[in-house]
Amino acid sequence: PMEATSADLAEPRRSSRVEAAEKVKMEASKDSAVTVSAKTRVEAVEAGATKANAAVQAVRAARKEAAEVAKAEVAKAAKAASVQAEEAARMARVETAEAA
Repeated sequence: PMEATSADLAEPRRSSRVEAAEKVKMEASKDSAVTVSAKTRVEAVEAGATKANAAVQAVRAARKEAAEVAKAEVAKAAKAASVQAEEAARMARVETAEAA
């Protein structure tokens, strides 16, 4: 019978090490895919938060603008009422003077 050389004995150990390395590589690629997926989800959540924040800012700006417009409208109406009141008072004075 042929005697097994040390190279022959080392071969099964080498192939099992190669298999183990392949297995580790495969697991690492799975972990990497999970990490990428998690990172993608985190980025999506962050993008959503950014959009939500922008929407909140837009609502605040719209409210502020609406308040300013309302203030301007109230001021305009008050001025018009004041002008009308002055006009009415002037007319009343004229009528009073004419009656006298």
